[in-house]
Amino acid sequence: MAVPASPRALLNEIPGQDLAGRSRESVTGLTPIRAESYQDLARYLVCYMGCRVLGALNTGGISANGGTINTTAIQIDLTTCDVLLGGRPYRIAALNDQPIFGSGAWERTIDLLGQAETMPSAEGKTLEGALVAVLVDGAAVLYFVCGAEANDGVQVAPTEAQIQTALTLAAIEDRDPTVGLILTRIKVARGATTTITLTHGDPAATASLALERHHGCVWPEYNADGLTMPSVA
Repeated sequence: MAVPASPRALLNEIPGQDLAGRSRESVTGLTPIRAESYQDLARYLVCYMGCRVLGALNTGGISANGGTINTTAIQIDLTTCDVLLGGRPYRIAALNDQPIFGSGAWERTIDLLGQAETMPSAEGKTLEGALVAVLVDGAAVLYFVCGAEANDGVQVAPTEAQIQTALTLAAIEDRDPTVGLILTRIKVARGATTTITLTHGDPAATASLALERHHGCVWPEYNADGLTMPSVA
């Protein structure tokens, strides 16, 4: 089953025979609407509408360069942010000089395979990543999901589907697979041997990022049958 483009598209995928005979006059030959059809629609709406940055979308959860920008430790700062995850409010505390690569980096910087990611390997190499808020064991947790390394100027930002896959492959214990929210996108570029440049997405100027912050953008993964989603405890 392909990922629907909208709640309406998902609703339209409910087989016609499931909708047939649903009038009050119909008694015989009734075909129940598939439970998973409503379940998928409900989860899509929870993510799409129930995950967003609260307040002024262009002010909370803004990132900037941290105190050290070199090959030893690449750090970011993040302003305090209030978000909805699954329709419930959470506060993400401000980060001050939080290493995302290098010495002292947190374990939550991952590549597209869900493995620990390292900084660009050589001069002229870049990658783009997304700082994503997810729900883990009832708390809002940040992960930095990196796209593939490439030469500067041809790097590709990770898509929503790639972000979801990376989080799934990371096998994060007690993560709710149905909710997620991108706070910012960051380009990491390696210049001279000891110089790293970070370029942060600006929600006020970047329509796509503003849209990602406006609603949830991590589509829930499907079970192996390709039709149903995993249950959420």
